[in-house]
Amino acid sequence: MTDPITPEEFDALYIARVKALRQLRGMTAGQMSTLLGVPAERYRKYESRTPMPHALMEQFALITGVSVEFLLTGRRVAGKGPYPDVPGPHIIEKMARRPARRPR
Repeated sequence: MTDPITPEEFDALYIARVKALRQLRGMTAGQMSTLLGVPAERYRKYESRTPMPHALMEQFALITGVSVEFLLTGRRVAGKGPYPDVPGPHIIEKMARRPARRPR
């Protein structure tokens, strides 16, 4: 079993999933902001530094074709897929198994 992820890691993975899911749908950030009804600049922050608020999760999940659970956690649940290959807890597990890089 792996150690729990930190709040910072959770936010970083969630933000990365938002961006990856939008890109997998072949949409621009501007198109997604329009569908969500938020200014484009605010939406771009959801893909770079500020987690998307709860109020937009369900609509975003519907647009991208994933469950809110998957959007929020990145966890794959048997029988509820298909799941795109986006940042999730499996990434943290892979990183933990890699040998540490030596500084140059």
